[in-house]
Amino acid sequence: MRPALKLELKAETPLSALVLAGGASRRMDGRDKGLEPFLGQPMVSHVIEALAPSVAELVIVANRHLDAYRGLGHRTITDPDRVRRGPAAAVHAAMGRLRHDWVLLAPCDTPHYRPQWPARLIARQRATGAPVVIADDGHRLQPGVALFHVPSLRRQRVGPVPERLTDLLTGGPHACCDLSEDRNAFLNVNTRIDLLRESAMPGLGIGRSDS
Repeated sequence: MRPALKLELKAETPLSALVLAGGASRRMDGRDKGLEPFLGQPMVSHVIEALAPSVAELVIVANRHLDAYRGLGHRTITDPDRVRRGPAAAVHAAMGRLRHDWVLLAPCDTPHYRPQWPARLIARQRATGAPVVIADDGHRLQPGVALFHVPSLRRQRVGPVPERLTDLLTGGPHACCDLSEDRNAFLNVNTRIDLLRESAMPGLGIGRSDS
């Protein structure tokens, strides 16, 4: 979908990154997924390493073990409502606490987040002028991997914040970014079995969430 008024994300425009790490992790027996060891370091660290070079600010949203997340070297904020209301509420609440208008979004449980994805999302935004760009793995949208313009997303949000992240990001003009060649990288580690299997054979894409 192309917006009537195109936005221009200029090369010199600073970006924020928002890493979602505040879920209840029910399928992981309540363990904090972002801090679970994965290939020698906390799972969230893999996401941070891929994102950090592309942004001026990286912020983690977490609800517990805040000192552990802060120990990773980035600002950590909390949104207690995320456990009850879903990731869309966490994004909506965090928008007012970010320093920059353009935001790259990532989940803590996608350890194969590719370093080239930010550039791909940015290129797609420049080609379309869309206020929201969402990754498409060739099978479906992956709303946890996205780029959005905070003022535009706020303006288009009318009524209660939806529970599903997809509904928040697609509630107005948006574009899709074809990342189908990296489909297996959209793994979400949701269970202990996922974690053990993926640690042994990384990159197989054993699970995908329906955010």
